[in-house]
Amino acid sequence: LLNQFDEEELAGVIGHEMAHIINGDMITMTLLRGVINTIVWVICAPFLLYYWFAKLDDKSTARGLAVIYFVYMLVRKVSSFGGELIANYFSRHREFKADSLSARLTSESYMEKALKKLQNIEIVEVRKEELAYASFKINSQKAIFDIFSTHPNLERRIEKLKKETI
Repeated sequence: LLNQFDEEELAGVIGHEMAHIINGDMITMTLLRGVINTIVWVICAPFLLYYWFAKLDDKSTARGLAVIYFVYMLVRKVSSFGGELIANYFSRHREFKADSLSARLTSESYMEKALKKLQNIEIVEVRKEELAYASFKINSQKAIFDIFSTHPNLERRIEKLKKETI
């Protein structure tokens, strides 16, 4: 960033990151993920407990246990995926708030310039096979893919920033 951003763009980015600190986003997201993981385990516990404590008397019981274990794994994956979508939603909401506070701490134009620069930045230190994933997490090309991302689409962030300052 130091090599590719000018002072105003850097001020926007630093303001954004400071806004995350001021808003307590790290602790909020850590607690949210802890609650989500706890809920996932509570949902899955009955299946896992049954699997652990059931007696293996014959082959039909073994098949039944295999089914229970499969259901447990399926429920765990689905509930974890749902939890991830919820955490991503809150993370994207926090990004909008950090953009807004950065614009108030520095300048709306600084934040907007930084976001526009991020749209065109070339990531050089990410392996080629990771590049699509890395940029997808920060700037998905279509709004529908935002649900899988921790950051909203950069165009949406710029639009929201402009609306808030009008």
